[in-house]
Amino acid sequence: MQYYSQNREWSSFCPFWRDKWCSEISLANLFPNLFDLALDKIITVRQAGGFGAAGWRWRIQFRRKLIGSEDYKELVSKVNQ
Repeated sequence: MQYYSQNREWSSFCPFWRDKWCSEISLANLFPNLFDLALDKIITVRQAGGFGAAGWRWRIQFRRKLIGSEDYKELVSKVNQ
């Protein structure tokens, strides 16, 4: 997550779901079910997470509680690479 802290300007404008910032395919296309459930489909990388006492944490909100993680663990693994 060091990259994000050093590139705050970039992360403030980069669309979390629609841009190809962590893969050759957008997260919206890689995880269509999670994208459909996302409350904010135009959230930026910077808005989607932040630093807390335990380090970087993703704060993506969904319309309902995810059942069985519904690919969430895979999404977090992908964006943490």
